[in-house]
Amino acid sequence: MAVAPADLRPVGVVHHTAPEGEGVDVFFVATRWAGEPTPCAECDEVRRCAPDALPAATIPFVRRALERHLRARAWFDQDGWA
Repeated sequence: MAVAPADLRPVGVVHHTAPEGEGVDVFFVATRWAGEPTPCAECDEVRRCAPDALPAATIPFVRRALERHLRARAWFDQDGWA
């Protein structure tokens, strides 16, 4: 799948930590693309689903980020910090 930079709209940033590690992820919405998405090595599959119907195996900080960035329209979030 190919996406032109002009067809990406940033929707938020999350700073996350968990026992597996920590990081900063930036989330975008693609408004146009060419081709079909394919899973990367770390993913089991790629599928479209509603934010309230995510697969059970969705990474917890990703699930929270979708809720915060898409529904609540919050630009920045932190997950897992005391």
